[in-house]
Amino acid sequence: VVCTIHQPSAELFEMFDYLLLLQKGGETVYFGPLGRHSETMLAYFTANGAEQCSPRLNPADYMMIEIGASLNLGTAQGRDWGRLWQASAECRKLTEQLHTNELMPPDAKHFSFSSDNSASPLTQIRHTLVRLARTYWRTPSYNATRLIFQIVMGLLLGLACRNLGHSQVEMRLRVAVLYFISVTGVVATLNAIPPMINERAVFCTPSDCTRGAYGSFAYWISTIAVEMPFIAVGSLLFSVVI
Repeated sequence: VVCTIHQPSAELFEMFDYLLLLQKGGETVYFGPLGRHSETMLAYFTANGAEQCSPRLNPADYMMIEIGASLNLGTAQGRDWGRLWQASAECRKLTEQLHTNELMPPDAKHFSFSSDNSASPLTQIRHTLVRLARTYWRTPSYNATRLIFQIVMGLLLGLACRNLGHSQVEMRLRVAVLYFISVTGVVATLNAIPPMINERAVFCTPSDCTRGAYGSFAYWISTIAVEMPFIAVGSLLFSVVI
């Protein structure tokens, strides 16, 4: 199990076997076993010039103080724990183990998956559909704007073609109205572009999709399914008004 912890208590910190400690900038400060009562980790810091950890001090607080993430003592003492780790014997040993695959137990079973996603397509679509439906419900401004736009355009175009006869000039006006009706559909489609740009974060940053919780197919199918009721209602309002 891999997890991130923030200011853990001594009892909680004791439950972990290995620790990956990073300092500002993402540099590795320590990566290895904690040991019983964090003895292995404390021995590493002491061997590299840090003060002894007081028995009354939480080892998690101690390491944060030493690297300068708490009281900035590490910076005051002029130690660059990132470079110290890179030059340490622990780092060299870990690098060798990674290259020789010694960290993998000899009897470990290799996992293989038939798909990049953990759930079936129907499960993916169901969960993403519920998620997107809630998102649309919580953003009424977008949906209300396009519905109001359909009603207003229906009124304008309906008034424009009201009481038109069948003369040559009036038939041309009817064609112009039909043109503007088609343009209205294009404009309504363009109104959906800004929300789609905002949704790019789903694919351009680490997210549920990039982590394999669901695939792009399920996401876009759900998006289309959520859009359809609003498109149908907007088209109905436009048709009734015009």
